[in-house]
Amino acid sequence: MNILFDGIPRCAGVIINKFWILTSAFCVFTGLDANYTAVVGVNSFNSEDTGQHTFRFKQTIFNGLYGGSIDYDLALVKVNGCGIKFNDYVQPICLPVEGENKAAGRLLKLFGWGYQTELLTQHPSELKTIVVRVMSLTRCATFCYPGLVTARNMCVRQDRGQGDACKGDYGGPVTFQSGETHILSGIVSASISGCTIPSEGIVLSNILSYKNWIVDVINNYSNDTEKVIPRRNI
Repeated sequence: MNILFDGIPRCAGVIINKFWILTSAFCVFTGLDANYTAVVGVNSFNSEDTGQHTFRFKQTIFNGLYGGSIDYDLALVKVNGCGIKFNDYVQPICLPVEGENKAAGRLLKLFGWGYQTELLTQHPSELKTIVVRVMSLTRCATFCYPGLVTARNMCVRQDRGQGDACKGDYGGPVTFQSGETHILSGIVSASISGCTIPSEGIVLSNILSYKNWIVDVINNYSNDTEKVIPRRNI
């Protein structure tokens, strides 16, 4: 998913259900809902894909404790219209359950539309996928983001020489797979390396820490149709 501000690509996000998408609060904190659109089903940056659709923002709910840092850096966005239609190219992500918090050393995948270089002039031609490895939260808090990382974060580092998260990747999903099910582990919040340098620390919002907030917001700001979260097969 690509989130645009006044038609210009700004961040990434992930579909939770037909009416709600999840992203970083930082990504959508500027401007009004009318300034933003979300493009789903997009895999090619310079051409329209089969199954691609654009939605305007109807309502944005920020985590009430977000204060501009990497803590509580999440926002839920309700899209306008009749909802997102799922097909072979557009599907919601599954939320994790207790016990699926990824231990240090595990491999995950990061998806986004971030710039390719530090000059911020070149987007990837296709949706970017980076293999990342979960870091020790203690190491991340000590050496990468002293005084900023909390227990509600998780940290990953790039694993295979593919560059780093960059502007445009923030708000994007970091996932793992269980069988055929894709499960959301984190949302990209910050990175300390350059766009082309293998990362020494990408900070995520740990979805298990915010799962109750996500479900509560969707239930409290939705009608019966809008609040349905697809059931995952375990």
